Amino acid sequence: MLISKRLMNNVMCPQKLFIVGVGRSGTTLLQSMLNSHPEICFTPETHFFKRYIAPNISKNKGISKQKLQTLLKEDTYFSRLNVSIEEHLERFSSIISNKDLVELFEGILNQYAEQRGKMFVGDKDPMNSNFVNQINHCFPKSYLIHIIRDPRDVLLSRIRSRWGKNTPISIHLAEHYFQLDNILNNGKSIFRKRYIEVYYERLLENPYKQLQLICRKLGIEYDNEMLNYHNLSDEIVTKEEKSWKGNVSKPILRNNKDKWKSGLSKYQVSLVELVLKKYFVLLEYPIQGQNVLLAFIMQFYVYLITFIIRLKLNKKVN
Repeated sequence: MLISKRLMNNVMCPQKLFIVGVGRSGTTLLQSMLNSHPEICFTPETHFFKRYIAPNISKNKGISKQKLQTLLKEDTYFSRLNVSIEEHLERFSSIISNKDLVELFEGILNQYAEQRGKMFVGDKDPMNSNFVNQINHCFPKSYLIHIIRDPRDVLLSRIRSRWGKNTPISIHLAEHYFQLDNILNNGKSIFRKRYIEVYYERLLENPYKQLQLICRKLGIEYDNEMLNYHNLSDEIVTKEEKSWKGNVSKPILRNNKDKWKSGLSKYQVSLVELVLKKYFVLLEYPIQGQNVLLAFIMQFYVYLITFIIRLKLNKKVN
């Protein structure tokens, strides 16, 4: 990686938090809860790291300031921050290097937190699950908060979502396998004490206890406003996103689990359990164990897709 480690990680800068987890694992719910803490703020989902930093991490060639400014002005996700990109780009030269992109993003996050008087500022993007190593390299003092959910409920939620209903199950499971594998193998070992693991089901059952544990690891006091997250959901979720993120506008749904038991077919249950078997064991989710022959065959196709995803991402960041 060619990005310099000279960052603005000065003690006065807000601490960075990155929420990761396979899409539909509860990342938005956790983001909303943490955003409601008086010392924490999260930006709306911008995909900045995935779109601009990750593809340029190992490249010598920069991007022109004018081109980047145009890209960011046309980026509907980035525009949600309501920041002056001209102001942030002013201090950089005409060619923006990979190191500059990291400093630009950090400067934007710092300003976002300072405007709100927060000690912590967070970025949430399930796709950042692909870039755990790169996040630590670019933000070596940041925390990685990983939310985990029963893979069967994740699959059900994905195939019912507006953005995932037309995607083959094999693709959903390949992405799940790759991302979970990447976070569990690299997140714990690289971030160490800065790695925080949260189980979605436990968060539903006892949000007070789980949020207390997170706050303790961050070195801050728990605040009951975190349970009133739905009052501030409009800060991080747009009207368009409410169709698949609507639960953050409601009090916690304690029964929002085990829906796969009635929502997935025997084939779908068998396939997800076969593909992710080692993670069911590692994460202590009980396996139903009703193997279907077609699922047994299909698992090898999913592994092939996972291999292709790994190759493409390695090419993207190396």
